[in-house]
Amino acid sequence: MPDTEEIDGDVYVSPRYLAGSTAVGDPALEPLLALGFDLRHDDLGNAYVTAPDHRVRLGFLPEGADDGLWRINAYRDRFGPPAWGVSFNDQCPTEFVTAFTTALAAAY
Repeated sequence: MPDTEEIDGDVYVSPRYLAGSTAVGDPALEPLLALGFDLRHDDLGNAYVTAPDHRVRLGFLPEGADDGLWRINAYRDRFGPPAWGVSFNDQCPTEFVTAFTTALAAAY
């Protein structure tokens, strides 16, 4: 007999990477927002976080054209090309991105 009972509450998946993204950016944005980074949204639901000196920029892009949910770039010159960048797709657990932004905030 199949189990037709609705799931109510948290569901834990192990290993965690099989669960995919939560599609919620807030936990990963917190380390940067705590440093005074500026948060802006567009009319599509994307979020953009910029460092006070504009040398670090993060985009949380659930409505982007591809599967690049997170895009983070750092610049030597705020008007120049990126010195480095990283992208996490929509299958990446938010905890991985949070660990990255926490390390980035500590280095900043």
